[in-house]
Amino acid sequence: MNIDSKNTLHVRGKEIGLVYFRTGYQINQYDCIGGVDGWKVRAALENSMAIKCPSIDVQLTTFKKY
Repeated sequence: MNIDSKNTLHVRGKEIGLVYFRTGYQINQYDCIGGVDGWKVRAALENSMAIKCPSIDVQLTTFKKY
């Protein structure tokens, strides 16, 4: 996954226009898994021009606190 200078998201050489989040409603879902920091991945996705579903506003309103 990388983001170019135009904030276009690329995965395996393909441009990605839509990102669907199936996870991320609980804080433990952002833990480091396989050496990848979930928070850095989420930040990169949010900074890209790809359309996010659900939007960060909607996802944070349903975020569970511990």
